[in-house]
Amino acid sequence: MTKNVSTLTAVADGRIRRAAVLVVVVVAAAAAILSYAGLRDLAISADIDPCLAILLPVVIDGMILAGGLVVLHSTLSGISTSYGWFLTLAGVAVSTWGNVAAVADMDVIAKSVHALAPVSLALTVEALMRIVRHRIDVSQALEAAAAEEAARVAEEQERAERAARRAQEAEERAARRATKAGLTDTAAAMRAVLPRGDASLTDGAIAIVQAFPGRLKSAEVAAALGCTREQALRAVSRGRGRLKAMEGAPEPAHASACVLAAA
Repeated sequence: MTKNVSTLTAVADGRIRRAAVLVVVVVAAAAAILSYAGLRDLAISADIDPCLAILLPVVIDGMILAGGLVVLHSTLSGISTSYGWFLTLAGVAVSTWGNVAAVADMDVIAKSVHALAPVSLALTVEALMRIVRHRIDVSQALEAAAAEEAARVAEEQERAERAARRAQEAEERAARRATKAGLTDTAAAMRAVLPRGDASLTDGAIAIVQAFPGRLKSAEVAAALGCTREQALRAVSRGRGRLKAMEGAPEPAHASACVLAAA
C-alpha cells in the first residue's frame, strides 16, 4: 500500500486551513440558525414561554458542540472518546427529532428539509474539530522536533567540550612528559661528570658546578646527586665556597641564596 506524502508548503497549508475554517464556520452558523428556528417553534408549541423558548435550541444543539469539544479533548488526552460521541449523537438525534416534530403537519419532504439543519450542524462541528485537532498535532510535532534538535545540539556541544577537555589534558600530559624528559636528560648529563668512587655530595656538586657554569636548577642537581633539593642546595653552596677558597677569593655571605635557581 502506497503511503501518501504531503506536498503542502507552510503557506499553502495556512491558506487552505483558514479557508476551510471560514467555510465551516459559515455553514455551521447557518445550520445552527435554521435548527434554532425549528426548535424554538417546537418550544412555543409546547407552551413554553416565548422568552424562555430560545433556550431550548441552546440546550439541544449545544450538546452537539459540547460533544465535539469532549471528543477533541479526549483524543488529545489519550482517553476514551465514548462519552463525547454519545453526547454528540444524542444532540443530533434530539435536534433532528425536534426539528421534524416542529413541522409534524407537513409532508415528508418538508420534514426532511428541517432534519438537514441539525445533521449539517453536527457534520460541520466535527469538521471544525478535525481542523483544530490537526493544527494541534502539527504544533506538537513541531515542538517535539524543536526539543529533539535542541537536545541534539546540546549533546554535540557536550561532546565537543569533552573532546576539548581531553585534548587539553593530553597537551598537559605531553608538556609534563617533555619537562620530565628534559630534566632527566640534564640530570643524566650532570651524573656523567660526577667523580667515581665514594665521593661526597660536596665533591659531586663541585664537579657539576665546574661542568655547568651559571645558574643551576635544584631539581636537576638533586636528581643527579640522588638527594633532596635542600641537600643539593647545601652541597652546591659548599662546593662553590670551596672553589672560591681554592681560587683565593673569600666566600660571599649570601652564597646559599644565589647558587641555585628555583625549580
